[in-house]
Amino acid sequence: MLIYGIALAFICLVFWSIADLLIKISLNHESKWKTLFFAQLFGGLTALAIALATGEIGKIFAGDITALLLLGAMNFITMFCYYEALNRKGLALSSPISNSWPIVTIALGVIFYREILTSNQIAAIFLILIGIFITTIKNKEKFTFDTSFVFGLISMLSAGIMFFLIKNPTLVFGPLIVAASIKIISSMVSLPFSIYKKIDLGNTRQNILLALIAIGTLEGLGLVAYGLASNYAPVSTIALIAGGLPALTVLLGVVILKEQMDKQQKIGVGATLIGILLAAL
Repeated sequence: MLIYGIALAFICLVFWSIADLLIKISLNHESKWKTLFFAQLFGGLTALAIALATGEIGKIFAGDITALLLLGAMNFITMFCYYEALNRKGLALSSPISNSWPIVTIALGVIFYREILTSNQIAAIFLILIGIFITTIKNKEKFTFDTSFVFGLISMLSAGIMFFLIKNPTLVFGPLIVAASIKIISSMVSLPFSIYKKIDLGNTRQNILLALIAIGTLEGLGLVAYGLASNYAPVSTIALIAGGLPALTVLLGVVILKEQMDKQQKIGVGATLIGILLAAL
């Protein structure tokens, strides 16, 4: 059954990486608030539609929905703080901090689920985290402990805790209901901010709207895969594989957008991919 969890974690990684690449493109044309609102909304609606089609919708009454509300709020905090850090410092400094969330998830898995890390996983943690930093940070950039660093840190902690907590609600409600709830709640919470910022949600070009639908669908299906993977594999293993997102996004940018990687990025991507393979062994 472990192989199912690992396979689903890789599916999650691929879906999220493609979505991240599309977000990168969308943010060049639309505000972060519009991207956040529609991406979360369409992700939730995708999972909800599948739940309706498969009869899983009834599981929404399977337990206390407080857990779903909590996960939705934490997802919004994660995205809000990440975008704030992104806006203040840019991708080069916000991404390494925010995408270090697997450290938190793994630590909580070891403490509360009594998961035991293998030598391969310990090596994978080192390689993936080093790979993320090398891939995304620029040589001339320097970390400073200011408000942007705090936002990035909050994003990391919130995401790490959320992906740890997602395991038990998934067992109760199923991955579709959990994913739909997290995404739709995040979308609804972001709506007042969009209104306050006077974002015209109705005025969206068709090609951008299609990109946002694709982002939401991929993010939603990725979250479903992550939740389902937690039923078959330790959260430490899943978090390590899914945590390779930044490196794979850069690699997809090279393949799809014909972007060029410098020597530093090649080393970072290579280290991350080796770490992901070690985590899967």
